[in-house]
Parts: sequence; structure tokens; C-alpha cells
Amino acid sequence: MLRLFLANINDYRDELLNSLTSEQIQKANKYKKIDDYKRSVLSSYLLNYVLYFHQVKNKNIVYNLYNKPYLESKEIFFNISHSKDYIICATSSFDLGVDIEYVRPMNQLVIDKCFSEDEKNFIKTDEEFTKVWTLKESYLKMLGCGVSSKLNSFSVIKNNEVTCIDDYNLISFKLDNYHLSVCYKKHEKLQINYLKLDISLT
Repeated sequence: MLRLFLANINDYRDELLNSLTSEQIQKANKYKKIDDYKRSVLSSYLLNYVLYFHQVKNKNIVYNLYNKPYLESKEIFFNISHSKDYIICATSSFDLGVDIEYVRPMNQLVIDKCFSEDEKNFIKTDEEFTKVWTLKESYLKMLGCGVSSKLNSFSVIKNNEVTCIDDYNLISFKLDNYHLSVCYKKHEKLQINYLKLDISLT
């Protein structure tokens, strides 16, 4: 089962700090801007909630060469993304990638440098530009290599439609003024959960 857990910084409350570790609080305190601080707190809370939801026993997190986090036990796989007000954490029994972006203006330099011919032909609007970007990001985040790979070396669009890549499926949908994309195993069902902040995770 592929699950998406969503939170919004407008739901932030100071009581959430009670469910964070000292390391997570220290990380959040490094941010000077209040919205960055809230995103950090909520990202940590969301991850803690997800591990609690899945009843993960070994919560030790390790990182690959490109700083992608994994559970050392591999009881589940997760990936986190945030943009402006929204934070999302995706979970699965298989490795995956997720990206969310507020709709951004088209950037011709990025299109020329980073997108395939099929993707260039598909993009006519700011929304389509953002959609393609999040699809490509989700695939790279699934691979765990980030933008270290050449973005124009693969295509997420074929015949003006979102296409699968290897054994992975790509989906994208609109959420308010955001585009959210996920790269995951083809046979998994999707479930979306908007997180109700219960404060305590004990």
C-alpha cells in the first residue's frame, strides 16, 4: 500500500514540540524564518507520526551517499517533501520518491537544459511546467540520487501523457495551487491521509 500523509503549517501548534526528539528540536531551531521553523517541526512530527502509524520497531535512520534517508531496518520506506504551506510524507513497502511544489512560472532556461523533447512539447502552461518538474524530482528521489543525474536523460512524458519508467509508476495531481507527484511500484494501491494533529504519539 502506498500512503501519502499530508500536513499544513497553518495547523502548527507549539504543543507539537512535545512529540519531537531533542535532535529534531535543535534542527528546527537553526531556522531563523518562522515558516522554515514550522516546516521543520511539522516534517519531524509527520515522520514520527508515520513511524508510529506503521508501528516501526527500529526507528534508526541512515542516509545514502546523496543524503536520502532510510530506515536501517527497512521495515517501511518513506520520502518527505514540502513546499510553502504543505508537508508530505509518502510510505511504501518499496522504495519511492515524492515531490510537491507550489505552481511556479515557466523557466525557459530550465526547460531547454533539463527536459526531454517529449516534455518540452507537452509544456504549455505554468501548471504543466510544475507538473513535469515534480514528476522528474519524484523519480530522482526514488532513485536516491537527487539532481546529480542529468534531468534530460529520461522522460516522464510520452505522447503527451505521464509514462512509467522501468518497474515504477508515476502519478501527479493538483492540490490547491500545488502539484504533487509520486514515483512508486506499479502494483501498489494509493491511500491519502490528511494528518489530524493529535499532539501526543505515545
